[in-house]
Amino acid sequence: MSGSADPEKLSPEEEQRKEEEHYRKVIRAFLFYRQHALERIDRAQRSYFSQTLEYQSMLPFMPEKHAALRRAVEVNAQLVGEITSDGLMFATAGLDEAANPNPSPERPAEFDMDKVYTTIKQFVRDWSLEGKEERERCYQPILDEIDSRFGKMSRQDVSIVVPGAGLGRLAWECAHRGYRCQGNEWSVFMLLASNYILNRQSGRLHTIIHPYAHQYCNNYHTNHQSRAVRIPDVDTFDIPGENLFSMAAGDFLEVYSTPEKWDCVASCFFWTQHEI
Repeated sequence: MSGSADPEKLSPEEEQRKEEEHYRKVIRAFLFYRQHALERIDRAQRSYFSQTLEYQSMLPFMPEKHAALRRAVEVNAQLVGEITSDGLMFATAGLDEAANPNPSPERPAEFDMDKVYTTIKQFVRDWSLEGKEERERCYQPILDEIDSRFGKMSRQDVSIVVPGAGLGRLAWECAHRGYRCQGNEWSVFMLLASNYILNRQSGRLHTIIHPYAHQYCNNYHTNHQSRAVRIPDVDTFDIPGENLFSMAAGDFLEVYSTPEKWDCVASCFFWTQHEI
């Protein structure tokens, strides 16, 4: 009916409560990583030892593989702990519970645990030497186009926004080239992880991860599942000038709801009709 209030529109207090609830859910998923990953290894190990000795003899390397995966998960769990320990970005959301190893008896949904695993794997594409080829295919054409249009201008006067910034590599590359760039991301999983890689520590290759420890298929060799990767391949603090790089959290249309001047919008991911 004309003039009636939108029944789906939430009050500011309700919006704040939903945001806090979502942040806590993400934190719980990260904190549950170790238990969830080790449970998966336990199931594989039980399955192996439930077979006859004859069948076990066909795969004699499995006990050591399971042991290697446990070690890999423990290394990843340290990284996850560091990612979640810095709740300063979301201090208003009450994420102090990140310090509690058992913040809630509620078991995170499998969908949220998959997000944790995907976030860990995405470090490879965005911030490792191993991901260089894929980055060059995804990001380099965009960077070349930006340079062709704005490279001869005063770069610090060129403003670029990167929607769907993920772990921040494309936005960082723009700022590293001297442009004024802001990445935008709504996923709290990505925001927490990008905050770690972009702001925690200077230098290269300072963090070891095992991104495929949870991947039980599409492994060319059994040892590939526990393979270690070092990140980042660059010093993320290496940005010329000051105040050239920032990240904005939230939905693209909500964050940029007021008119602002951006010289360039750069993204290598699809946009939905809602976002456009």
